[in-house]
Amino acid sequence: GSRRSSGCPARLCLFDVILERLASSYCIDLGAVYAVGHSLGASFANSLACARTNRIRAVAAVAGGITSSDCSGEVAALLLHNPRDRAVPLREGERARDILLEHQDDRNRPSRRRVGDFRCNQYGLWKHPLLWCVHGQNLTSRGRYYPHQWPEGAAQAIATFFNSLRG
Repeated sequence: GSRRSSGCPARLCLFDVILERLASSYCIDLGAVYAVGHSLGASFANSLACARTNRIRAVAAVAGGITSSDCSGEVAALLLHNPRDRAVPLREGERARDILLEHQDDRNRPSRRRVGDFRCNQYGLWKHPLLWCVHGQNLTSRGRYYPHQWPEGAAQAIATFFNSLRG
C-alpha cells in the first residue's frame, strides 16, 4: 500500500486519525477498542489488530486471513472459520491464528471453550486469549450451500467474547 512520509501505511494512519478524532469528540474507553470483520474485512481487522496492539483490545474475525506478520504485542482474538471455505481457505485462517499467537505465552496448550454456539480452542490466558473456532455452517438460512458466510450466532458469540474481556 501507499505510505505517508512518516513511514506509516495509509490504512493504519487512517485508523489512527479516525480513532484520535473520535476520542477527542466523544467519551470513548480507549482500553476497549475492538475490530470486527468478515472475509477481506476480517483480514484487515486481523492485520490492524496485529499492528496496533497498543490501541486495539481485541479482534473478532470471520473467514479472514492476515496481511501483516509483524505484530507489536498480544491482542485478544476470536477467529471463526469454516474448513470448507474456498474464498478464504482454512490455511489462511490458520496463518492468521499462528501469527497472532506468536506473542502468546500459552500458545502450545489450548483448552476447550464454548462461546455461544461455537466450540473453540482457547490459547492464552484471560487478559489476551485467542479463540480458534472451526465451524461447519455450510448452508445459508435459505438452504444455499455457502461455507464463506457469516455464521448464525456469530454476532452473539462476538459480543459474549468482548464482554468477557472487561474487568
